[in-house]
Amino acid sequence: MINQLIADYENILCTEEMNLVVGFYNTVGDFDAAMVLCEKLSAEGYGKSLNKANKSSLAAVSEYISKYQIADITGTSVEYIESLPFDIQDELLDCYESDSDNKNLFKILDLEYKPEKVEVKNNQVKKRPSLLKKLRYYQNLINLQEQQNN
Repeated sequence: MINQLIADYENILCTEEMNLVVGFYNTVGDFDAAMVLCEKLSAEGYGKSLNKANKSSLAAVSEYISKYQIADITGTSVEYIESLPFDIQDELLDCYESDSDNKNLFKILDLEYKPEKVEVKNNQVKKRPSLLKKLRYYQNLINLQEQQNN
């Protein structure tokens, strides 16, 4: 799947950007997140024209990967993290990138600390169900409940 995604974007993204996307996919194992990353990089529009990724694109990718990991640890989403005020986002990124305990991420977000989530940072490669599988599961659950109600 990732190879098809890279093929779709080969005329838009430069080699460095494509390598970043593949590396991101290999790290988090989430195809949908890799697709969003491709869209964000292609929206910049600089990589292919300059024949290399610019520094702001590289920094944005690194920041996006960190936000993805923070969302994964805290049980939130990247969209939620990005919807927060910038000062809170910066505080989260600083906390994540430091060697301090990830309990502080939960304190910043005012969430309940869950020790099992903190271990995700150390186990970077993992298998996750795709968004489509999750949606199908919930749709089947809703259909089953509707059948039981009728």
